[in-house]
Order: sequence, then C-alpha cells, then structure tokens
Amino acid sequence: MKIYKEKIKIIKGFTLIETMVAVFILSLSVVGIVGMISSSYFSAVYSKNEITATYLMQEAVDYVRNDRDTSVILGGQDWNSFISKYNSCSTVDGCYLNILDNSIYSCSSDPDESFGEIVCPRFTLDEGSIPYYNYNSLPGNSNFKRKIVIEGNSSNPNQIDMYVTVEWKNGNLVRSRSLEYSILNWTN
Repeated sequence: MKIYKEKIKIIKGFTLIETMVAVFILSLSVVGIVGMISSSYFSAVYSKNEITATYLMQEAVDYVRNDRDTSVILGGQDWNSFISKYNSCSTVDGCYLNILDNSIYSCSSDPDESFGEIVCPRFTLDEGSIPYYNYNSLPGNSNFKRKIVIEGNSSNPNQIDMYVTVEWKNGNLVRSRSLEYSILNWTN
C-alpha cells in the first residue's frame, strides 16, 4: 500500500499585518497631501489680503497727493485751504475717503463694525465686471477697514504727515498694516 503524503502548498501573498502597514502608509501620505493643499490655500488667501491691504493704503496716499496737486494747479487754492479740507482726519479716530464721490468722512464708533481697533466702516466690495472696494449706503460686505490720520508737522509748516492703517479679518484673527507718508507744500 502506498502512503501518499499530501504536500501543503504555500501560497505567497500579503499577511494581514503587511496590509495594515500599507494602508497606514497610504493614509499618512493622503493626509499629508490634503494638509499641504489646505496650508497652500490659506497662505494664498493671506497673501491676497496682504496685497489688497497694501493697495488700499496706497490708494489713500495717491488720492490725497492728487487732491493736493489738483487743488493747487486747477483750483488755485493755497496750502492752508488744502489742509483745512482734511480737518476731520486730524482726530485719533481719523477719517475715511469715498473715492467715488470725493467725500471725506469722520470715523465714529459703529456697533456693526466691531472688529479690530479702527472705528471706520468696512469697505463694500463691488463685484461688477471690474471688482473694486468703495463705501456706499449699504453695510460693508468686505473684511477691510481703512483709517487715515493727517497731522501737521511741528518742525515744518510746509509738511503734513499722513498715517494710513488698514485692518482686515483673516479667519478669526484681525490683521493690520500701516503706512506713514509725508506730503509737502511743493509750491513754496
């Protein structure tokens, strides 16, 4: 009688532990990629807000400089008339400019504008064919506020110092950027 020994075939494949390790490594790489994408998105939003704040500060400086030049060249106004136009900007709360209708308004506390230290109203973002920031009768829908303070220079009567601050909300944090600029009476 023949005795047959049955040979057990060894099937090669992954064990449960090897499979779990592979799934874990794959999961870590997916989580890492999602984290990098999320971080990149928030960095892009932060950079966009920084650039917008810089443009809003520069817009205020350019507006006041242009107003000085236009007042002297076309309006025949003197330096003191130009300075008196910006009296509402000489307080601690400062002022804000509506570029569209050439208006200057004093900033005052508004409970609807309750973030940050600036008490000026928030900008409204007009998202037409060319988006731009402005002030209108509607409450501001953007996260940006701008304050302008203009002070006479005690050592030079032919100079005013302009301080522009822009605040915005970046998530739950309030960020701000400031700019100091001197404007001279170039007619003297």
